[in-house]
Amino acid sequence: RPDLVYQDWTTRKVPVMEAAIRAKFTQHNAPRRALLNTGRRRLVEDSVVDSYWGGGRDRGGLNHLGRLLMELREELRMQESVQRADVLRVAASLERDRAPSWEDGRNDL
Repeated sequence: RPDLVYQDWTTRKVPVMEAAIRAKFTQHNAPRRALLNTGRRRLVEDSVVDSYWGGGRDRGGLNHLGRLLMELREELRMQESVQRADVLRVAASLERDRAPSWEDGRNDL
């Protein structure tokens, strides 16, 4: 019913959807892993009745949901890459700064 829709919904719906999928995919590991496991494939909301969020009946839809998911996927991929680099940097620092032990072949302690 049109009387139940915000007057400015056309400008609000993409940010609202973006916030919703961001919450889902950042707060829950299984959906995040599923999204990341799609690799670099093109994602399309498979809807024949919705040409705004999905591909539409003729596959010429705007696919806004698929686009938002692909953008979020890339952001999550970048975050994981940075986190991995941070872990490796800390591990290297700990290895470099650790005290010598007998296993190192140094017995001059």
